[in-house]
Amino acid sequence: MVWNGPKQVEHGTVSLAEPKPGEILIETAYSLVSPGTERELLASDEIHAVVGIAFPLVPGYSVAGRVAALGAGVTGLAVGDRVVAGPPVGCHAAHVIAPVDTVFPVPDEVPLRSAVFFHLGAVAAHTVRLSGVRLGDSLSIVGQGPIGSLATQIAAVQGVWPILALDLDADRRAAALAHGATFAADPRDTAFDAILARVGGGTRATIDLSGVPAGVNTALQVTAPLGTVVLSGGMIAPISLDYGSLFVKGITMIGSLVSARPAEVKKDTENFLHLVATGAVTTPDRDEDVYDPATAAQVYQRLLDGDRTLTAPMFAWNPDL
Repeated sequence: MVWNGPKQVEHGTVSLAEPKPGEILIETAYSLVSPGTERELLASDEIHAVVGIAFPLVPGYSVAGRVAALGAGVTGLAVGDRVVAGPPVGCHAAHVIAPVDTVFPVPDEVPLRSAVFFHLGAVAAHTVRLSGVRLGDSLSIVGQGPIGSLATQIAAVQGVWPILALDLDADRRAAALAHGATFAADPRDTAFDAILARVGGGTRATIDLSGVPAGVNTALQVTAPLGTVVLSGGMIAPISLDYGSLFVKGITMIGSLVSARPAEVKKDTENFLHLVATGAVTTPDRDEDVYDPATAAQVYQRLLDGDRTLTAPMFAWNPDL
């Protein structure tokens, strides 16, 4: 699929060269849409410079499939191996060329339809690690979309407690409780202050995955004095902060863009795939979220329209791999 410009999606044929030295050609089983990020990237070109892309482009940065060919100098992999890869663009296609340093082998226990969540899982693991929480520390997670759900599970596996999951959607709050959250709340609810009191008035750390200014300020509100707020939203424009909470409580804020720490994210990816392989973390892959690539224009229009039922859409290119 090709984005020819803002809000312009087509499905067609493009040509790929042979993989160069240090590259791998992957036959795609599934490619995963990252709803928040891809919506921002498709809506306009305002944040394209941050990730080094420009229209027109083949989008997508999460692919799962099998190695079809190896470029010169590539070792440790063979044709037919099951892999995932995360180059910055190009993953929503039947075949993908990826630099070897973006490719990870998939454990035998992990289906490719689950493995394709590796990029979102790595982001989730990255934010939990940057928050600094350990066994018995309290944590709030603002936003319970796919990454928030995975972050909740990863934190629970580490023994983080209590975990406060915040989201405007009742179904997402229910899912958070099923995945290890101690409490779940809508921050607009009149009973929210009572729920916050149950975690001591604030948590040791908070991860914001909302992608909206109100979410950032909610994160500042629910964080205890001298706590940490990890930012993982795709906002580039200036926003108004609750500076009083930030200043008076002595809060530390950390930006968690994964490309800023590539070596650490590599380990986060490996850790996430291990957690899925052992059954400690489950991915939100559902039959109703799997789409034919030919329907890309409709899927992305729903994304642009803010359809919250479009939780973790993926495209099935060759699911029998």
